Amino acid sequence: MERVKYIDHTGKKVLLFDFSNCRQSNEVFEIINKAKSVVGKEKTKTVRMLTDVSNTHYSVEVVQGFKEFSKFNSPFALASAIIGAKGVKKVFLDAVIKFTGREIKSFDEKEEALNWLSSF
Repeated sequence: MERVKYIDHTGKKVLLFDFSNCRQSNEVFEIINKAKSVVGKEKTKTVRMLTDVSNTHYSVEVVQGFKEFSKFNSPFALASAIIGAKGVKKVFLDAVIKFTGREIKSFDEKEEALNWLSSF
């Protein structure tokens, strides 16, 4: 399964970072490294980003990795959305947002997030 890929939604390109069901920190960091190589090739303020953290295992190390990844993505982001950030993960998301100063909008459903991202 491709964890970092562009998807088309209503004619707009959205870059999906699929961390769903990652149970080990090394899985998360493999996806982050792949994602950085894809994002780093793009022009600034052009990428619609959707991150799926549904059922992802979190640790202090993973949260720090997400902070650094989000900071790296900042110059490239046109709009950013996340799905699966519920409960304690919402607290971690808030920490990432505070650390990076980015607006990352949280959604319950993938379709909602894609519709919002496609409005940009």
